[in-house]
Amino acid sequence: MSLYWDIVMDWGLLRRKSKNPYLRDKLVISNKSVYFVAMVLNILLRIAWMQLVLEFNLRSLHKMTITTVISCLEIIRRGIWNFFRVENEHLNNVGKYRAFKSVPLPFSYYDDDKETDKDD
Repeated sequence: MSLYWDIVMDWGLLRRKSKNPYLRDKLVISNKSVYFVAMVLNILLRIAWMQLVLEFNLRSLHKMTITTVISCLEIIRRGIWNFFRVENEHLNNVGKYRAFKSVPLPFSYYDDDKETDKDD
């Protein structure tokens, strides 16, 4: 379920009727294979993380070594996830005109002192 949510909902991929088969209509990266590699990596790195939870018995490696390596792989997976999540959110914001250039600030750009100087 998490894999589906990551790829379809968070990344906006696996759209059957898009211009780019099994991806989405708009892509930031022109090389489409990057998206497919990211999907496969997400699956493989989630399976690697499950190894810690299910505690497969790998006698040839020290448990601390396995934990460290798999934890580093999970950090990499989350970095990849973040990249494609931000990309998808950006494309959605721009496409639905929710992005804008300026944000109103809670203060004025102009000094009120200039007005008091005129009175003097």
